[in-house]
Formats: sequence, C-alpha cells, structure tokens
Amino acid sequence: MPDMAVLDVRLPDSNGVDLCREVRSRVPGLACLMLTSFAYDDALFDAVMAGAAGYVLKQIHGSDLVGAVRTVASGQSLLDPQTTAAMLQRLRDQAATKDPLSCRSRSGTSST
Repeated sequence: MPDMAVLDVRLPDSNGVDLCREVRSRVPGLACLMLTSFAYDDALFDAVMAGAAGYVLKQIHGSDLVGAVRTVASGQSLLDPQTTAAMLQRLRDQAATKDPLSCRSRSGTSST
C-alpha cells in the first residue's frame, strides 16, 4: 500500500478532490498532496475537507516539490501560503456576515 499520493486537482475524467476523498476512505492513513495550476481558495478548501494534507501550485520549483512530498509523507501539512490566505479571509468574511459579534462580545467581556 502506498504511504502518499500526489494528485492533480483537475483530472481529464474526474477531479482530484473526489479522488482524494475516495482513496482516503479506502486507505485512511494515506497522505495526499494536491497539485494544481490554479490558486482557487474553493479548491483548497474542498481539498482540505477531502482529507488532503498538502496543497501546492504547479509553479513550484522541482526541489520545493520534493520538499513538499517529503513534508506531507512525514505526516505534516503544507498549504500554499497565498491560496491559504485568500481562503482564510473568505472564511473570516463569511463568519463576520453570519455573526457580527466580536469574540470579546461573545465571551461576555467588554472593553468598558
């Protein structure tokens, strides 16, 4: 059984996110590194939710890709910083829209 898989987010006959979810359901310990040409925060979010431990853009240099494979294979996570920042901002914006109270207000403390 493999310890890790490198999957393209976009495949000719399906998509790598669905494949990641499927192979991780069959081999729960499998570490998946997603590789993509597109810096879409939706794809990153979907990949993380499917169980991917890593997400890098194809523009990555060869030695950095080897490092990414080693990082994910060792059980660590690795996410493209730019795409991750965009995804986190989107999640923060969604949370602020749904719950306009600050963390301080929700915890029952105030600044007065």
